[in-house]
Amino acid sequence: MVPRQMLGKGGRVGRSIVVVVACAAAALSPLAISGSIHARADATATACTPDPALDSVDPCRADTGSPSDDNAHYSYSSALVSHIEVPVPQTTVDAAPGVPANVDYIWVDYIRPVASNTTPVPTIMDASPYFNTLGRGYAGILKTPTDPNAPEPVNVERCGGATTCTNYADFPEWEAHYFVPRGYAIALMDLRGTRNSAGCEIYGDKQEALDAVAVIDWIASQSWSNGKVGMIGGSYDGTLANGAAALYPSFGTHKVSGVFDPTTLAAVVPIRAIDRWYDYQFFNGVEANGQILDPELFTAELPSEDYPTNGPDIPPGDPSYAQTLAQRKACPGFAQVATDEGYTAPYQDTQDAATTNFWNNRDFLQYASTWKAATLFVHGLFDENVKTMNSGQLWQALQALPSPPPTRYLWFNGAHADPDTPTVAQETPNDYFMPFTWSQKFEHEVHQWFLQYLKGVDAGVAQAPKVEIQRDYDDPGDTLQQGHWDGGDTWPAPGSDDILHFNASTLTADPATPPSGSVTWDDEASGTQAPASQSFVTAPFTTDTRISGQFQFDLNIAAQGTDTTVCVEVDDVPAGALNDTTFAAQDLSTNTHPYAFTFGYARAFYRASINARGASYPTNGSFLAPNQPVPMSFPSTYTDYIVHAGHRLRFTFSDVATDQRPLQGALTVQTYQGIVVTMNTGLTDGTSQVRIPVASNNPPSGVPDLASSIPGVGGPATGVAAGLAIALTLSVRRRRHGSSR
Repeated sequence: MVPRQMLGKGGRVGRSIVVVVACAAAALSPLAISGSIHARADATATACTPDPALDSVDPCRADTGSPSDDNAHYSYSSALVSHIEVPVPQTTVDAAPGVPANVDYIWVDYIRPVASNTTPVPTIMDASPYFNTLGRGYAGILKTPTDPNAPEPVNVERCGGATTCTNYADFPEWEAHYFVPRGYAIALMDLRGTRNSAGCEIYGDKQEALDAVAVIDWIASQSWSNGKVGMIGGSYDGTLANGAAALYPSFGTHKVSGVFDPTTLAAVVPIRAIDRWYDYQFFNGVEANGQILDPELFTAELPSEDYPTNGPDIPPGDPSYAQTLAQRKACPGFAQVATDEGYTAPYQDTQDAATTNFWNNRDFLQYASTWKAATLFVHGLFDENVKTMNSGQLWQALQALPSPPPTRYLWFNGAHADPDTPTVAQETPNDYFMPFTWSQKFEHEVHQWFLQYLKGVDAGVAQAPKVEIQRDYDDPGDTLQQGHWDGGDTWPAPGSDDILHFNASTLTADPATPPSGSVTWDDEASGTQAPASQSFVTAPFTTDTRISGQFQFDLNIAAQGTDTTVCVEVDDVPAGALNDTTFAAQDLSTNTHPYAFTFGYARAFYRASINARGASYPTNGSFLAPNQPVPMSFPSTYTDYIVHAGHRLRFTFSDVATDQRPLQGALTVQTYQGIVVTMNTGLTDGTSQVRIPVASNNPPSGVPDLASSIPGVGGPATGVAAGLAIALTLSVRRRRHGSSR
């Protein structure tokens, strides 16, 4: 059934609702409801943003203020705005009268230039659960309600507790004003169980990504579409982009000349996104402290303040509104239980009969072998929310393919920050610490990616560095203050491991095997039988040294109890800061305080199924025999970090990973089953040591600054500290507990 759409004329935009039903059970007649609106995107944007590097091949065709602007065909203000409800499998069976059984609807708002009526355009889609609750972008902008008289969401976080929220835009984020005048459509999909989409939030289940696949197929089949769709988004939104890229080759249906086209989803930009939900919740069997309450947040708390805004007052009303509203109110009562149980501690087994399907349905990494979408990864090096292994694992899996899809990696110096944030001052209140904002570079990189793979224009992707890493300083003359960026062709950087042994006598990490010994730390809820932690330090590094990839910890441990979590914090300690209890908040070359830049942790129960590096599927656990030593290996999160000459590394072992940076806290949850944990050192079996992934060559010259084309001053030299380590006995132990983020 072909939907008809009513679109406004004369510079006014007609909003239409089109209901499409594709199921055998029943069918609804297409329903178009018109009303004039004025489209607006990011409230701070008033014109098409120039991109000097690409405007010669993909310019703003309108909204620049130039007399040559083709505003009639490409202006944002004259663009065509519509809504579609795409049918998908139902998560409940309480279909309303007149609505087909076993069908839910996914709501999509989209905007396209008038020129698309005669010249098909590609589409960029952002699928999100946040359009009606937490908002999108650094400013947390929400989607404008479809019906002004629909119930308002509470929006405590984004609207200061006000029941009437004014922080609205028809198309939040930056993409609409940027891309529509360049000849792209923008689509914003409400995740199942949020805003105007039916069903219940199922927090990570692959059905959410399959919903996106259905929407992609609908978009690609439209006469105004060129058949190519891209996806972009940060955090949960980026995870949905990963999910759609993973599943489209197997579950998509769009055909070109009668043949299925697995590259219909042609390009994705997952920003600080998840590849496998298990690792977000339980990395190597250890529960993430910051994610304990997330399942309840998404299945119960947010739905209670996220009512649909698509009716009932828009004449003659949306026939799906009543069902969607009823579902939304009922969802916390049943969907929460089924979903939350899967995420519940104690430390789920990835392949146990009771949990295999649950985690398998939330594992997009397993689809790497059939991945087709060109993928531009963007991730903060110090993100302790969506941690670096959530993109590093997928990156390595794609690089290992015989014929990998096009990929690039942008590692920025920051935490869970929005790379489109214009200034440091605007990012600082979010506690995500990004010392060099780089929104102009970010927008250019995204533009280049979508131009290359959605329009098929040679935008120079092949000539760009495959990997770029933002460092801890800015280049002289960088008027944009976007930080120094190193470029390279492979990641992790080629190199070799430097092995350091933990010395219990001197509390140092040394190249030489030390005499036998042991250290202990406590693993009790309120115990004092042993220190809370134990630290080892290296000698000062003799040259600036690049560490790229994952640390590998090979330990020999014993515990008085039957299980424990072993956690390691890795600090960069400047000269003179060994006893400093104040930690730096950001990675800056001028730091005089220690900086915690990566962590490693694993649950002893799953030691046999945890890989020393890369992804693991913890399963078939076995308890420890009290006081019996066992070998145990596990990795750190992924990193790419420069240790400057004169600095040391410090490795702190305990039962909990605690981020010592300001405003942070405990990253993991203890078992409290080890009582006293012992690490044996000075062994000859290759345990109780650390393998440091040291890059073997200097990074190439820095990437030119977009504003001035000033090349970077080059990367640091590499070299591992050698010689005698200086003994240190820390007088101040780590905090046992930290606040949840």
